[in-house]
Amino acid sequence: MVANSGKDSAVLDPEVFRQVCSMGDAAAKAQGVLALANTEQKNTLLNAIADELDAGSAAIAEANERDMNTAKQAGMSEGSSTVCSSTKRV
Repeated sequence: MVANSGKDSAVLDPEVFRQVCSMGDAAAKAQGVLALANTEQKNTLLNAIADELDAGSAAIAEANERDMNTAKQAGMSEGSSTVCSSTKRV
């Protein structure tokens, strides 16, 4: 979470910074494993990820709605967001 100290610049919460760095480290390790995986292994992984996203889609949508409301209340403009009405997997 970004905390604003009341000045023009925002300061990143140290715990968020730690978590993001940890995720980055994990992604770097995963990249090495994925580089060696064959097509069938990659497809299996992608399908498992898609299944997890499908299973959590309601929670993801609710969290997104909360984030959008929080941003709107903080004065952030809506910008040019695109909403996809289709959840069809290709």
